[in-house]
Amino acid sequence: MVLWDGGIAKRLRGLSGWPPQGSSYWDLYQPNRWNSGGIATGINNNGYIIGNRWGADGFHGVVLKPDGTIVDLGVGAIPHALNDKNQVAGAVVYKDWNGTEISDPAIWDLGSEEIVVELSVDYPEVGPVLSGYFDAIAQDWEEIRYDLIKAKVRVYKQGSSTPVPNATLVLSSTAQDGSGGHTMASHGGVRPNGTFWLPGQDPNAVAGVRNSITVPVTAIETIYPYLTSGVSGTERLTAAVTVDGKTTTASVDVTIQFNGLHGMARTGSTYEFTDQNGAESQRHGNINHFAQPAFTNSAGAAFQRYFDKVPIANRFSGGATRFLITEASLEHGGLLDVGKTMAWRNPHRAHRTGTDLDVGYATVKNHVEFEKACRYIPVTCQIHCNLGDTDLTNCPLDTQRHYHLSP
Repeated sequence: MVLWDGGIAKRLRGLSGWPPQGSSYWDLYQPNRWNSGGIATGINNNGYIIGNRWGADGFHGVVLKPDGTIVDLGVGAIPHALNDKNQVAGAVVYKDWNGTEISDPAIWDLGSEEIVVELSVDYPEVGPVLSGYFDAIAQDWEEIRYDLIKAKVRVYKQGSSTPVPNATLVLSSTAQDGSGGHTMASHGGVRPNGTFWLPGQDPNAVAGVRNSITVPVTAIETIYPYLTSGVSGTERLTAAVTVDGKTTTASVDVTIQFNGLHGMARTGSTYEFTDQNGAESQRHGNINHFAQPAFTNSAGAAFQRYFDKVPIANRFSGGATRFLITEASLEHGGLLDVGKTMAWRNPHRAHRTGTDLDVGYATVKNHVEFEKACRYIPVTCQIHCNLGDTDLTNCPLDTQRHYHLSP
């Protein structure tokens, strides 16, 4: 019995065998042509070969696996066809109680041996970096981070309890563009991804590998430490395992966000958010109106008290009729990188947790009354330069200043 591969005949030793001298084993179904000892009748794309061979007790249906092992389908089994799910269709020939030969249809399911890849994480949701200084591209930060997780990769062949031989794993991270309010188009075409460590490595002692790692598969289950980029949004982890040129993948999403923020109406009775689409140094457009409910209630109460205390004609100047808010927080909090040269970094903590509002200073006519309203609620109401500096000698003009509201 042979297999022709590229014009070359290869003997299938596992399917060889010789019938007893002079016997044909149920002549009706096993005529004399079978006396060669075995025959291969089919092969699938997984390399499984079906056929028949003689045994000591008669003719057997058999399946030869790619690794050389044989599955015996039993005496009288005649496999006719098989598919790529390793399911075999055929018949079983036997004699009933009075010696009549009977052929019944049969199906054998050998089970798929496809490569299975599973990927999971211990914490699918973590918080963003909130440290005083943070550079997401360089992954340089201050203080403690809380976004180190464990990515568990399982690689196995169905029906097997041993590691898959000759398998290579590529474990990668891809931040989803636009998630968390950050687009690559507004950040020079780049977006930071996370960092991986090999199993057993200490992230506090060993430098990790950014974006992806490539390693051989040596165990069914392996855990890889992973530190997110620290930027709010979604990062997709993908495990791609390649065996003999065939790649199988699995993915899982990790969400980085500061919980508890809600979207403020962009226009209220006492305030409105200014249009930030296309504004200089503004990378996020009109999606910067998220804050913690308790804080927005306090800020709204300060705005309303100013309205109650100050007559309409004395409230605002420059055509304004409400408080003008330029910045709150992004939907998932975290890094809000404004400024011409500050892509993916910002040296202050403000606007990351939904407890900060930047309010126009120049259009408020009665600063004394507004600051009294803030103290009454109470809400912290500081005057900042537009670039965040609190030294007002650096911004002598009203148009160079804004109110920074916080709890």
